[in-house]
Amino acid sequence: MEKSLQKKADEIFEIVQRIKGYKTNIVKQFLMLGKDLLWAKKDGRYSAYGSHLNSFNDFLKEVKVPKSTAYHAINVYTLFGMSNALYDISERRLIRLLPVVNKENKEEWLEKAREYTDDAFEDELREARGVIPTDICAHDHICHYALAKCEDCGKVLEYNKIKEV
Repeated sequence: MEKSLQKKADEIFEIVQRIKGYKTNIVKQFLMLGKDLLWAKKDGRYSAYGSHLNSFNDFLKEVKVPKSTAYHAINVYTLFGMSNALYDISERRLIRLLPVVNKENKEEWLEKAREYTDDAFEDELREARGVIPTDICAHDHICHYALAKCEDCGKVLEYNKIKEV
């Protein structure tokens, strides 16, 4: 029985390592896509692919890359470059950083993207855009409650209003 459990633990560890590698490759490929599309776009280089291409958007259709994906990849690559330090941040988070990051705050935001939970990261983005984060209430009327809860099962036994602010 113990060998079987150890074998399962070894197998799942191996799978987790592969998953981490896949995630790294997704970000790396996304950055490479941005780099290559930027090159193709520069000075209309894409037009050498075919005389029927009248615009970069025509080129994107030809190579079957959605316009939004292409521009996100280009913008992320332009802002962040091709750094190994980005590989542990999802491409979704890198895209979400585009409206709030500049040269001065880039490292600070990359650290937040790397370390924060999804909810905390979204709240930071909301705050940076001047929107009230989900963990803050904009109302002035606050009530405090006393809560009695069983520590074993979590059942709420008592819930009393104790003070209004």
